Amino acid sequence: MYFDLEDANVVCEHLQCGTVTSIPGGAHFGKGAGPVWKESYRCRRNETRLWDCPVSSWEQFSCSHENDASVICTDENWSLRLTNGGSWCDGRVEIYHNGSWGRLQDRHWTLNDANVVCTQLGCGEATAAYNESKDGESEGPVWVNDVQCEGNELQLQNCSLFTLNSSLTDSMDVGVLCSDHVQLRLADGGSPCTGRVELYYNGTWGSVCDDSWDLADADVVCKQLGCGKALDLALPASCGPGSGPVWLDELKCSSNESFLWECPSASWGNHDCSHKEDVRIMCSEHKELRLVNGKHRCEGRVEVFYNGTWGTVCSDTLDGPDAEVICKQLQCGPLSSIDYYAQSFGEGSGPIWLDGMECISHESFLWQCQKEPWGKHNCEHREDAGVVCSEAKVTKEQHHRSKDCIREYDCKRGLSPDSGHWLRLFGGNTNCSGRVEILCNNSYRNRPLSRKKDSIAGTA
Repeated sequence: MYFDLEDANVVCEHLQCGTVTSIPGGAHFGKGAGPVWKESYRCRRNETRLWDCPVSSWEQFSCSHENDASVICTDENWSLRLTNGGSWCDGRVEIYHNGSWGRLQDRHWTLNDANVVCTQLGCGEATAAYNESKDGESEGPVWVNDVQCEGNELQLQNCSLFTLNSSLTDSMDVGVLCSDHVQLRLADGGSPCTGRVELYYNGTWGSVCDDSWDLADADVVCKQLGCGKALDLALPASCGPGSGPVWLDELKCSSNESFLWECPSASWGNHDCSHKEDVRIMCSEHKELRLVNGKHRCEGRVEVFYNGTWGTVCSDTLDGPDAEVICKQLQCGPLSSIDYYAQSFGEGSGPIWLDGMECISHESFLWQCQKEPWGKHNCEHREDAGVVCSEAKVTKEQHHRSKDCIREYDCKRGLSPDSGHWLRLFGGNTNCSGRVEILCNNSYRNRPLSRKKDSIAGTA
């Protein structure tokens, strides 16, 4: 079971045990017995019970009792937490008292006050103190009104002014941003689940160096982002290097960590790397859509990239709303027609990824319509679906993204993303340079230079 800080907080609140102090990994309290439930919880911290959290059960799991989740909670009065922010170290200030969470309201909230909150939470120093509704208004009780701190206190209740449970109508909820607020993203890859690994730390986005980087490190990133498992694909870092600091180097994750920055590594910003060594990864939940074997990018056999592999879509129950979503996702205008049973664009290969969609035309991505798990179907490739859309326009954004190096992984596998034919680059000094040749009728032919821009697949 994928288990993170948000899930752990809901467990502690459900059991009326206050807030999380740690999430030890590796069956810290011993191995359990019975089945290992494979649901992946996606709590948002506003739930009161674990089973109120959104659940995903279609990801690939390889859990055993070696990975049993553990939580250590505290029900100590005046514990703090920050909610509705970007991390444990950012958000609205809430206080635990008398068995429930309540608010701190203040008329004159200062950086000194906020600094004590960050210190108490182990989040470094305060970089911002705000009393606007940035993180939304809470409906819980107001436990504390107005504090006055010097800024060097270790706990908020040690401040000289600490007013309990009074009602001040001109006070408002307060929030804090601490220096150890850290975020993670995959950038410049066309979807949230592939691209350059970047961390937001000390107010700046920076990259991660590939020294000692391996699949266990990438797995932690994918799990943390809710993107499934890391794929064993070497994505080139030569295109679109990052900027700013290189935050982490020499990572040595065990793959059981909940956050990348929990892995052993060199200290923040300590490295001997350049941006040419920035890490780029692809996770199993990275998805793309394309039409192949047509006359242009807006007609052809429907193919979906998932879990590192291109596959097809069954035409059994494909209807107008489903096909309209395909055309919309690819920015190809309204639907013209549907090709059933691979009549016009031929049979595909690989897995049949989707069957039995139930779109209502308002979805942005085809996989938002899926009724069955990925790869579950009762079809054969002679039932592969094709679609003809009314336009073949390419937007400026697509022109830009067509240069993204994330698509070089297709080059290394000998695949043409637009036509579905095999291709190669011949005569260059690397696998991804040389004369462009396409395999046609069992022989390679040179591809003529064309002024027409190549298109790219729709991603999500």
